[in-house]
Amino acid sequence: MSKDVSLNDLDAQLAALEASDSSSSDDEEEVAPVRGKKRELDDETKAQEKLSNKVLRKKMRQGLSNLCFSYLTGSCKFDEMGKPCLFSHVKPEEMTDADRTELIRDLRHRKKFDPALAKVAQNLNIPMCRMYKKTGQCKQGEKCKFWHLRNELDARWKGMDYWCGVCYLGFTSKEQLEDHKKDMGIMIGGPLTRSYDLLQSICSAINAGDDVDDEKEKRSRRAFPMGKEKLPDIKHPVEELEVSEFSFERFLTEYFIPQKPVKIRGLVSNWPGVSSWADPDHWTGRKFGERLVPIEVGGYMSSNYSQQLMKLKDYVEEHLMRGSAEVGDDDQRVAYLAEYEIFNQLRELEDEVQPVPDACFTGEKGIVRRLLFFGPAGTASPTHRDVNDNILCQVLGCKYLRLFSPSREECLYPLHRGILTNNSTLPTDITTEFIDPEKYPLYSKAVYSEVVLNAGDALFLPSNWWHFVKSYQ
Repeated sequence: MSKDVSLNDLDAQLAALEASDSSSSDDEEEVAPVRGKKRELDDETKAQEKLSNKVLRKKMRQGLSNLCFSYLTGSCKFDEMGKPCLFSHVKPEEMTDADRTELIRDLRHRKKFDPALAKVAQNLNIPMCRMYKKTGQCKQGEKCKFWHLRNELDARWKGMDYWCGVCYLGFTSKEQLEDHKKDMGIMIGGPLTRSYDLLQSICSAINAGDDVDDEKEKRSRRAFPMGKEKLPDIKHPVEELEVSEFSFERFLTEYFIPQKPVKIRGLVSNWPGVSSWADPDHWTGRKFGERLVPIEVGGYMSSNYSQQLMKLKDYVEEHLMRGSAEVGDDDQRVAYLAEYEIFNQLRELEDEVQPVPDACFTGEKGIVRRLLFFGPAGTASPTHRDVNDNILCQVLGCKYLRLFSPSREECLYPLHRGILTNNSTLPTDITTEFIDPEKYPLYSKAVYSEVVLNAGDALFLPSNWWHFVKSYQ
């Protein structure tokens, strides 16, 4: 019998012999060598698979170990989507308990880690490879945002609990707790992780006392630059209420249940942030200025869209204080802190947007998310829709919104493929850009309403209502 015979060939020979009607001793003598050879090949194949899996798991552990080590030493690089480049070393396979033990053993030998890591790390969750497998579906060049990774791809960010825990254990002093490390742990780990509260408590302790004002040294209060564009004339206004006319019962019966937009003037005018947020130094001081935030550069529907991490003070000074006149018409230069759950990261900032209006508690699940949109005058968001009901609270500056009922969707020419099907293909700024009637013949039939929100105002925007938004201050 040839030594090069495959396992499949042996299976076929064995099946043919066993199916034979003959039961002579000669047949048994012929079957026995085939069975013996099959057992040998089975054992050899299993040994090779075991060795291959062992090598693969070792590479996985090395990749994770390198990732954690480089993160703590500040050498970890991030791509344009905010994903660590070292994820390329991590294979999208499941990790077993044995793998976790080996990984902990590897990390214990790292000079930058405390030996106590082994004991604590055993209690941490490590489904990082599963998360990578899902987030890896975002190919380079796709319009992929942080919330796309979390919602559209259903990435389990809880897997980053391990990463955050390792980062926390590496911090042995205030000096070692660099801003970009703790903020990346909070941003990527999110509030689902047990390490989140640890990181938050450290951040609060470090910031304690940072904003004790010395009146002799405090600079005179600055102001954000005004936009130079003129607000559009309101021809089809959204229905409005004064805050004195607003009640939870009226909102529920007249607007929320019928899914009808309404502006409430002065609903959040008592928020501390209406005053404090207007001071640029409030954002650039030690309390918030050193914190990292994800910034969108260019429109997310354009080919030059990218993301980058910036310190809050750098974003304010480089993009907001320069004003819209210096930003120019180059979409690539417009930077926007958009749709970000900053209050999960900066707990002290959340105190400045309290109390939460009663209207926010009308949904079955209460408040789902609190997001911040913070950009320079002239920032425009393309026409799109959101699946959740929204209460848009204007804390600083003013915004213009144009609203379209869900029944007018076909007039707005939405995308039909990809993860951005909640966006229109119309030009970004439908108030100033030319809309080709040959390309968009139905747009002229798109009946709309419009509204201007000033600081302290709020707008109820029902689910799936299409809207265009532009900042004017």
